[in-house]
Amino acid sequence: MNFRVNEIKLVRFSRPFCSRTPVTPDGLKAPVNQPLETKGTGSDMVERMLIAFTCTVCDTRSARSFSKKSYEEGVVIITCPGCKSNHLIADRLGWFDDSSQDVTTILKEKGEEVVHIKDADGGGTFQLASSKKESKPSSKSSVPCLKLASGYDMPIIGLGTWKSKPGKVEAAVKKAIESGYRHIDCAAIYGNEVEVGAALKACFDSKIVTREEMFITSKLWNTKHNPKDVPGALDKTLKDLGLEYLDLYLIHWPTGFIEKDGKYLNDPTPNTDTWMAMEKLVKAGKVRSIGVSNFNKAQVDQIVKIASVKVSVNQIESNPFIPQTQLIAHCKKHGIHITAYSPLGSSDRPWAAKNEPLLLEEKTLNEIAKKYKKTAAHVCIRFQIERGIVVIPKSVTPSRIEANFDVFDFKISSEDMKILESYGKFFRSCVPVIEKVIGGKTVRVPMFLKHPEFPFEELLEQFKDLL
Repeated sequence: MNFRVNEIKLVRFSRPFCSRTPVTPDGLKAPVNQPLETKGTGSDMVERMLIAFTCTVCDTRSARSFSKKSYEEGVVIITCPGCKSNHLIADRLGWFDDSSQDVTTILKEKGEEVVHIKDADGGGTFQLASSKKESKPSSKSSVPCLKLASGYDMPIIGLGTWKSKPGKVEAAVKKAIESGYRHIDCAAIYGNEVEVGAALKACFDSKIVTREEMFITSKLWNTKHNPKDVPGALDKTLKDLGLEYLDLYLIHWPTGFIEKDGKYLNDPTPNTDTWMAMEKLVKAGKVRSIGVSNFNKAQVDQIVKIASVKVSVNQIESNPFIPQTQLIAHCKKHGIHITAYSPLGSSDRPWAAKNEPLLLEEKTLNEIAKKYKKTAAHVCIRFQIERGIVVIPKSVTPSRIEANFDVFDFKISSEDMKILESYGKFFRSCVPVIEKVIGGKTVRVPMFLKHPEFPFEELLEQFKDLL
């Protein structure tokens, strides 16, 4: 993204009002003779959306106003007064920009038909034929993407492959690509990258997609944190996947280990050292973007402080049971996008306990889904998309793979989003556990609890007597 949003909000102007009335960028303060937020009601009042932004191409600070209807039903183009580059916003298409192409060309590439243009010189509104309803993406160009810090686009929905068993994952990846997915999330520890690679090759060979149309993520496992082990770990992943480069490579966990005599000892390698080894992979052209996974706020800050290659992504567990609002806001402050894994809960994980809450069976969630004539899974996936978060639901069942992608024909209201973000539960499921007998009782304890980089503060507090 070539601009940074400083503020965006709905305000009320008093008439007469012109869409080109100047608005100062400093906190959207009122210009001379033009009240910004006027109290009162009646026909003399008009609501407008205001955005203050900084162009990162030329560092110009500016602001622009446009109608609320334009924001909801169309695409608004903002032209930087300094360098004349175009910045565009749409409520449902997300933020995107391109100063080198004609705007109508950009929109057509995203599968949108422009039927009316008004006030287009110097900024204006592009009305779209599809109005408020999104069409189902059928190619990479029409799958909504987020712009990473590296400059590359990341599709907002992908197929997760954790727990996808050998013998099933190849067919699952093929089905996903045929259904429109252009993002596959992998990891060395999943033990299925060879099959994922076979599926990718089959799709490339049959010309369903090209390599450039796909976005492939993988992850560095905990036993490979030593900088000397990082290049070899990537090479193994690339060989298994049959690829020359990855679109995104993540440090899977902040907890590094050394395997010795069948035991796992804490690896003293600082995550910052591992990160610097990851940066070399980018410079070597083997990885386009790098990031982290399961890092908390302090651990993210440690990397950001020393990084010469910006952190693109933090992949974390997130769903209505664990919305992670604070961590997400912290990462976004650093320009780091979030990928949500286990967006549907993770009831099939190996260490799942009996009688634990099941997200997709929650009454409130299903009531919200019924309102939109959708399933609970649809709502959980769309919940993340509405928040601007990449989401990677996992399935090997063809019908569910298709269904999980069918989330572009509805929107969740702001009221329902608030309910989903404040569900009243904080249930973290994706922490491997072991059973210990304490005080005569069997207790399930996180496996990596005593690792100095254990990332989950609430569990450290819960089990502090064991530390």
